[in-house]
Amino acid sequence: MLGVQGASQDNPGENARQLA
Repeated sequence: MLGVQGASQDNPGENARQLA
């Protein structure tokens, strides 16, 4: 992934997966 910014904007679920 490029980063939390892109992930959070594109898919909120993806952001949570990265944190986990």
